[in-house]
Amino acid sequence: MSAINTYFELLSYIAVIIAAGVAIWGIRAWKREFVGKRRIELAEEVLSHFYEAKDAIRAIRSIVIYSGEGDSYKYSDSESDEEIEINRNAYVTYERNQKYHELFARIWAVRYRFAAYFGKDKIKPIDDLLRVRQDILRAADKIAKLEKRLRLIKGDKEQEKKLCEEIWKRRLIPFGYGDEDDPIEPTLLKAENEIESICRKVIGNTM
Repeated sequence: MSAINTYFELLSYIAVIIAAGVAIWGIRAWKREFVGKRRIELAEEVLSHFYEAKDAIRAIRSIVIYSGEGDSYKYSDSESDEEIEINRNAYVTYERNQKYHELFARIWAVRYRFAAYFGKDKIKPIDDLLRVRQDILRAADKIAKLEKRLRLIKGDKEQEKKLCEEIWKRRLIPFGYGDEDDPIEPTLLKAENEIESICRKVIGNTM
């Protein structure tokens, strides 16, 4: 009987080991599936946000300034009428940007998850996108400062010419969408192509 008992005990041990192995394999398979699903969902989310942001940046950079844009600028009594006009024109860019504040906040937040799932080296397109937005805002501010300086110059034609050329060059950043010398759109499209390449490798595996 002892031999039979030993035999059944051995079978029981083997059954437990097999069951444990199956459980571990199942957990690992589930983990791979779960992580894979999360990667796909994250890739879809980032790609969708990227497309939205590209359209948002194009809207922010529209050369057409509509009636009422810039009206939210709060001027001080110390500003002249010319300064108010300059600052209001610059503020148009900030007003437009504010409409998309939540979108860019979501992109900034998802950037960290994207780095965790895909690697820090893969967030460059996202950083380039966010940098473009900051460049647009900085350019609008710089243009206002240059225009104020231009109005203070009296009779220095050479200096006026230099300032006008610099203003025109910088205006292409916040208002140059569609221009043949547009410095922003190529950067935006390059970042879009890079993020598409990263995301579609994951999304494409489900097709």
